Amino acid sequence: MKQFFISFFATIAGIWASALLGFFVLILVIGFSIANMSIGENVPVKVEKHSVLYMDLGCTVTERKTTPNILDDFYGNNTATMGLNDMVKAIRESASDDRVEGIYLDCNGVYAGAATLKSIHDELKEFKKSGKWIIAYGDSYSQSDYYLSSLADSVYLNPVGAVDIHGMAGMIMFYKDLLDNVGVDMEVYKVGTYKSAVEPFILSDISEANREQVTAYISAVWHEISADIAVNRSLTEEKINQLTDSIVSTYDQKRLVGEKLVDRLCYRHEVEDVLAKLTGKDTPDDVNFVPVEDYVATINDHNSSKNPTIAVLYAEGDTVDTASRGVGSTQIAGDEFAPQILDLAEDEDIDGLVLRVNSGGGSAFASEQIWEALEVFKASGKPFVVSMGDYAASGGYYISTGADEIYAEPTTITGSIGIFGLKPTVSKAMKKIGVNVATVSTSQNSIIMNIMQPSTPQQAKAIQESVNRGYETFVGRCSTGRKMPVDSIKAIAEGRVWDAVTAKKIGLVDKLGSLDDAIKAVAKKLNCSDDKYNVVEYPDQKFEWWEQLMNMSSQYHASILQKELGESYKYYLAIRRFNNIETLQCRMLPVEIK
Repeated sequence: MKQFFISFFATIAGIWASALLGFFVLILVIGFSIANMSIGENVPVKVEKHSVLYMDLGCTVTERKTTPNILDDFYGNNTATMGLNDMVKAIRESASDDRVEGIYLDCNGVYAGAATLKSIHDELKEFKKSGKWIIAYGDSYSQSDYYLSSLADSVYLNPVGAVDIHGMAGMIMFYKDLLDNVGVDMEVYKVGTYKSAVEPFILSDISEANREQVTAYISAVWHEISADIAVNRSLTEEKINQLTDSIVSTYDQKRLVGEKLVDRLCYRHEVEDVLAKLTGKDTPDDVNFVPVEDYVATINDHNSSKNPTIAVLYAEGDTVDTASRGVGSTQIAGDEFAPQILDLAEDEDIDGLVLRVNSGGGSAFASEQIWEALEVFKASGKPFVVSMGDYAASGGYYISTGADEIYAEPTTITGSIGIFGLKPTVSKAMKKIGVNVATVSTSQNSIIMNIMQPSTPQQAKAIQESVNRGYETFVGRCSTGRKMPVDSIKAIAEGRVWDAVTAKKIGLVDKLGSLDDAIKAVAKKLNCSDDKYNVVEYPDQKFEWWEQLMNMSSQYHASILQKELGESYKYYLAIRRFNNIETLQCRMLPVEIK
């Protein structure tokens, strides 16, 4: 154990030394990075007749494209991201653009949530009504790739490629045995039989209640996806499920054609020849492929000052009290988000609001502040509608519940109305390495949430009572917002997570639909007709190089840590977030869906 700590602290010292030296080097190259980024932003794009909208699915799809990171750009570590808003906009606009012949889906392992994929899928389905074609090609198809490609007019596969359709499964990691081994006790305070976010710290395996709810919602989500694939490929849902059970990814490629999963086996250059013929070009080099982001840059929104303006406010990521930099994840920071909503309420140019929620929750305090700000917005008399993305659970549902209407994709995960608190105690771990802690205080409860000592029975009771009050507040917000009796909310609460189809049946969601449906609902409330309204997205994503420069120290430190820790970096981030976590949490258990 002693040798471990010597090595550990030596590694940390080395990391900081590298960070200090590297920072000075970084200052020399930052101007070069900014210049490169600026040059790339101003390249004109020409959409000619017989163009093809090129959708590279080798990316992570987020609600909006993430702001560029100078350090990642310099090191070449930027993960390709694409905004769902850009993808939907490009597909929709190209359907009526006589310069665009069709869409080419280049399948390279898209990473996106189920509701995000459903949004893209349904937009592609609508595109086909224009009479234009969709061509898909993959060296191999991931399940997400195939879901989108299944509605293509032709699905092409490399002759030695594979198609992966395996259904859905949820994976949860449990840490209790590890915590026991290192001498960490975890105090848990919660309300809700199904509030499973605490389970990984107090159990070694999944509880029956959690197994029940996870099975229910992933089965419902898979039903939506498998049914779409079946319709797209003129198969039955039963046949799709038979295929998932037979390990399709190991099939001989000719069998994939025989099973009607793909239409033809060919190499990439052969597909490009097909695209050349479809666009009336002599060679593939003559085809004008227009990437989604480039195409979106050419679209004129035709906003008019005479038309009502609808704000679309994106709430994506963990809900936290205060924004932190360099943590490697998107956040909904209460101290920034609530003021933004209040500004929109007072803005005379904003006539309505769509809150786009994609969050599994987080801080109960931040959720309450955002909820209250939205109540102020409603009091202004402006319509307010929620559109749910992949997740709108726990704190994500908290901030949604007061909306005039709630829209969700059929594959959205929502609910999880519950609250919990966690307190790790490391006194046993400290004793193992010979560290003892003495406390001197003026009263018996001067120190409560201190990880160095366990809570007394009096303190534990007080903390649980605080959690109970938080739960009653949460339930009360839902009761008021959904216009349902408290008892009715409690009957479907208990921290239980629901799929959106079921959530609609029990009253947690009003309608199944997309972000565009939610926008149209606000437009209808404003008596707008024939798309005579403006849409403006918030928060502002304008890139300012000086903001990046101000955050450079934390970004560079994170960069060094990531290089040193490798795969362990994600655990470092989890520990860091946990160490800074707010006391009371409205958060669903993150389930990695494979």
